[in-house]
Amino acid sequence: MSIEPIVKIKTDFDPSEAETVSFSKKKTNPDGSVESTKCTITIVNSESSEEAFLYLLSQFKHARRTLEWTGGDDLANKFSQTLQGSYLEDWNDMVQAVQDIEDEGTMQKKMEKQLPRHQYTTKPGLMRYWRI
Repeated sequence: MSIEPIVKIKTDFDPSEAETVSFSKKKTNPDGSVESTKCTITIVNSESSEEAFLYLLSQFKHARRTLEWTGGDDLANKFSQTLQGSYLEDWNDMVQAVQDIEDEGTMQKKMEKQLPRHQYTTKPGLMRYWRI
């Protein structure tokens, strides 16, 4: 018995034609044997279709589970390797914005220690201080 879809989806994306990047992990078992796992992820750029980008996200999620990536800078760096062109530029801009926010938070903590009798507020890109 064949099932016919209600809405046929035409796709222009062929994963076999896409550029890819591979990641691998080697694990040594207690018996001394080495187990190797490899995941291949599609690389997308600003010319890629939305379907290609969704495919990338699906592959990346699978690789994260399979290769046991936990997060942080390492995960962000791996994700950036799957991007090219303006997608990579946008990603780098977002990473820099997060770094700026973290740096600003570090500066606030330092100011709290240095000026405990001052109250302050932070506005984007501008810090203002006033005495209580």
